[in-house]
Amino acid sequence: MTETLKPLRFGVLCNSLVLKQWQFECIQHIIRAGLAEIAMVVVKEDDGLKPKGKFAKYFSKNGLYLLYDRLFVKPAVLKPVDISALVSDKTLIRVKTIRKGKFSEYFPEESIAQIRALQPDFMLRFGFGILKGEILDVPKYGIWSYHHADEQFHRGGPTGFWEIRRKKNISGVLLQRLTEKIDSGIILRKGWVKTVDHSLSGLIQSLYSSTTEWPVLICRDIQNECAGYFQNSPLVTEAPVTRIPGNLATHGFLFRKFINYIRFQYSSLFRNDHWQLFMIGRSLAGFIGQPEITHEELIPFSRSPRRLYRADPFGFSTGKSDFYLYEKYDYKTLSGQVYISENECFTSEKKAFVQQVHHSYPYIFVFSDNRVYCIPESCASGQTKLYEFDETIQEFKQIAVLLPDIGLVDPSVIRYNGRYWLFGTSGGNGSNTSLNIFYAETLTGKWSPHCANPVKLDIRSSRPAGTMFVHEGALYRPVQDSSNTYGGRIHLCRVEKLNDKEFSEMIVATINPPAGFTGIHTISAIKDGVLIDMKKPKAGWCAFWSVLGRKGLKGLI
Repeated sequence: MTETLKPLRFGVLCNSLVLKQWQFECIQHIIRAGLAEIAMVVVKEDDGLKPKGKFAKYFSKNGLYLLYDRLFVKPAVLKPVDISALVSDKTLIRVKTIRKGKFSEYFPEESIAQIRALQPDFMLRFGFGILKGEILDVPKYGIWSYHHADEQFHRGGPTGFWEIRRKKNISGVLLQRLTEKIDSGIILRKGWVKTVDHSLSGLIQSLYSSTTEWPVLICRDIQNECAGYFQNSPLVTEAPVTRIPGNLATHGFLFRKFINYIRFQYSSLFRNDHWQLFMIGRSLAGFIGQPEITHEELIPFSRSPRRLYRADPFGFSTGKSDFYLYEKYDYKTLSGQVYISENECFTSEKKAFVQQVHHSYPYIFVFSDNRVYCIPESCASGQTKLYEFDETIQEFKQIAVLLPDIGLVDPSVIRYNGRYWLFGTSGGNGSNTSLNIFYAETLTGKWSPHCANPVKLDIRSSRPAGTMFVHEGALYRPVQDSSNTYGGRIHLCRVEKLNDKEFSEMIVATINPPAGFTGIHTISAIKDGVLIDMKKPKAGWCAFWSVLGRKGLKGLI
């Protein structure tokens, strides 16, 4: 996008000038990006329908859920925000819709004329009911509306309730362009997060907060002429329509959530992940057609004691020696460091980096001149750094800071189609879901963010899981699937489109851990095959006391 492009114009549809925090953030992101400007705010006038009495609704067939929602569901994203100051100099249009049938709402002709005169490119729907009629086609790119659920699982609401009640591992969210037919919009963006099955507030927070930048990304696609998805066919779904749950369903939900909470706290204290390293004598490309792992082909490294584990294995050869890198995590201190060893017994292991900041996932890549580079995860430092191996002292020395203000999670780099491409997920709540890409002409040169960052929101296939590779001209990316458990399995994704404005990929193979293991989350190439890590849950007193000390009694209640 060039600076000479004219900003888009957009409108906001709402029931009042008090929005939810997440809705306000959507608007703020658009304004700060400078891609669009507010042309109008359209507020719905009171339709005259009398609500139930203040307390009468709590004695209805839906009363238990309504009471629970009022008393206990308080995520920060639903905090009310007055936007009067934000829109004080904007055109304010008040509309009293025409109701047809039980739910459909139509705009009167005079309101449509007012809105059309302001020439909006799109409108964000943060209020009103089921909109139909001419208003849907007034903005050039239509009316955009969020649906915080996977439309193939259920349609309707309330957000997050049915995913927990029906034991869904993942929860979906989409942003669509509304069409005349209900639940048949054109999908503009779609993503999936892990279902926080022990906390409805936590799940709502995750669903709403992770998608507030989506309108900005669509605006950027429009400006870059990469928004071909507006021509896609409307979505098709036969999922059941859900509404406010009755008292019986709410009882079941509360029981399910209580069991999930007990299981969550028990697992965090008594069943900690214990990772072990293995070698397999076949290439990464060999997993495309044969992803199954058998016990017979596993070559184990030495086991670690209960108080610590070794994971994230990478390796390289200098011609003189073979080296293995891995994260060594200590449950007593709840911290990890990257170590380097010349054997599978770890008798020669030493720290690979001088810096004391938390390091993990030491992504290795070797050039044709045998220079060995590493980009470890060091998001605690808030930066993404490049290191080169010094064989004399058998340590990695920092030679560049690739991203001075961004600490990518599991950064993975490859040279492809004449450019260097750096993949990694966001820190914090986006570490398993929000994929970002950066590119550069030289390894130590200026790295530019992809126009669509974050290019993907998917708990099943965003986070990198090892060495990227090219096979038969196509780029493949190992990814983590943490939808069931953290690092539950690995998918191999074939990249279908990759340039500075567009990205898409598809899963072509799934690598599950063999029987007896509960997860696998790193696979990396070495000279004679691949390295992997796999986990089993184990109990240990160091882990128990450390986790309890971190949580405190308040964290268990």
